[in-house]
Amino acid sequence: MTLISANDRFEILDLCSRYNRCIDNGEEDALMDCWVKSGLSFESPKGKFTNWDQLRKYFSKELHGGSLSGKRQVLFNVVVREGADVDHAFVDSEYIVIDTQTLMVIETGAFKNDKVIRTSMGWSFQSRTQKVDKSLQPKTQPQPAEVHPN
Repeated sequence: MTLISANDRFEILDLCSRYNRCIDNGEEDALMDCWVKSGLSFESPKGKFTNWDQLRKYFSKELHGGSLSGKRQVLFNVVVREGADVDHAFVDSEYIVIDTQTLMVIETGAFKNDKVIRTSMGWSFQSRTQKVDKSLQPKTQPQPAEVHPN
């Protein structure tokens, strides 16, 4: 017997997609609506944030001219796992980041491990740990030889 329904899984996958769309579109308020207001944890190579105001400040900076500006998040290999009860679940996924100007993949092989909880407003993120898969980092591209006209 499963603890979470197929509909719950769909809503959790929708939460993950909405979150990435908010990042892609720079929608700070909608992005923060994806998170619980208290008891959250967000850990990435850029830092660890343990309250809503810290996380909002981080996203505000990164969405508006920072490392998330002008990028597209592509999520894949998403697995929803059951939590301890019907109101908790885990989401494991991988993602890449594409630069919208050059259309080049600029970050690869990163993993997200999330804990989501059911709230009165639906499913929300409670915690996230992002780790870079060092084995899949882009190799240095050979630069074309400089051409000088005669």
